[in-house]
Amino acid sequence: MQQGRYVLGFHDVAWSNNTDIPCFVQVTIFFDQKGFGHKDAETFFKEYSARHWTGTKGVPVKNWRAKALDWMWRRQKNRPYLRSKSKLMIP
Repeated sequence: MQQGRYVLGFHDVAWSNNTDIPCFVQVTIFFDQKGFGHKDAETFFKEYSARHWTGTKGVPVKNWRAKALDWMWRRQKNRPYLRSKSKLMIP
């Protein structure tokens, strides 16, 4: 696979009726688009997979992209050197 180029196959997409559970490839692509690396995507995916894609109160995640953006924002806030590399804006 070429760096920076991803191809999604039919079996790479995970769908559920009431929740939006992504596969690892989708998370990696989203993090890459936002300027974060493969390690960050892996950490986020493992953290939420371990929780079975539920929030802090046990409620199923309905929008994983919103959770990912919140995770990225907190990561940037705690590590200022990431701000120059990523495309998120912190006020």
